[in-house]
Amino acid sequence: MTEIMEGEVTDSQLAAFLTALRVKGETVAEIVGAARVMRAKAEKLNIKSTPLV
Repeated sequence: MTEIMEGEVTDSQLAAFLTALRVKGETVAEIVGAARVMRAKAEKLNIKSTPLV
């Protein structure tokens, strides 16, 4: 998942991975692992003022 989030895979590789994962069925551990990587790679925002919109 880290390679996916860092853009190190081709579109074809990503499509194959996601298709295989869907056919196999996602496990809780796989979903949790993906979420952890996405959160670690997400840009953190420091918002101290309100209202935001």
